[in-house]
Amino acid sequence: MNKILKSIFLSFIFAISSCGSSTVVPNSITLNKTSLTLNVEQTETLIATVKPDNASDKSVIWTSNDDTGISVNENGLVTALKVGNYTVTCTANANKNVKTICSVVVSPAFHPVTAITLDKYDVTANENETIPIKNTNRYLKNLPFIALSPKLLYNNAKITKQ
Repeated sequence: MNKILKSIFLSFIFAISSCGSSTVVPNSITLNKTSLTLNVEQTETLIATVKPDNASDKSVIWTSNDDTGISVNENGLVTALKVGNYTVTCTANANKNVKTICSVVVSPAFHPVTAITLDKYDVTANENETIPIKNTNRYLKNLPFIALSPKLLYNNAKITKQ
């Protein structure tokens, strides 16, 4: 009888202590953006909204499908590292089945050109003579030479890119 009373008493205490502390788990997450387009080296912060408003734990876990292409920190800061298509996943910490994604397209870095640097400045060429000139600007390595300086084609001289 004593064991039965003790068991009933403990069940009663557990029931009372559980009454005011119900846990509300997240049932959805939305992001401020569902897609991003970034250039290499750019960053953007994603903001997660966890529902319902009275969820007990609104913390989220941020992950990237490829940490070599984009990184995402615990605050949702996305950093573009490499050209490509990637996905950021935001998962509710209290309910791993609740998640959402943001598609991220990373394009090459954009570097405004303020000057063109060549390895030669004063060149005299005879007709049909070929004079090699190198583009030494690291951000313009793949730009066609003619686009760099069309005024170099003068007096029928042949100027070639090296």
